[in-house]
Amino acid sequence: MTDRPTAPTRVPRLSYFFPAHNEEANLEPLVEEALATLPAIAETFEIVIVDDGSRDATPAIADRLAAAHPEVRAVHTPT
Repeated sequence: MTDRPTAPTRVPRLSYFFPAHNEEANLEPLVEEALATLPAIAETFEIVIVDDGSRDATPAIADRLAAAHPEVRAVHTPT
């Protein structure tokens, strides 16, 4: 008799959030990777981008990603 590894159990809900300050080059690839990975980890999930007063295109990219994906929210903190 051999022991077979069991598939990990997905959690019911998960919130994945990260701060983003002047991350225009990294934001979209990070969100796309999370959108591809999180369904294997959680039954339901949200991705929260917290724009921390960016002065580049980060706020606009965050808003575009949130508009394109219902799992993504953009929060903007004042500078």
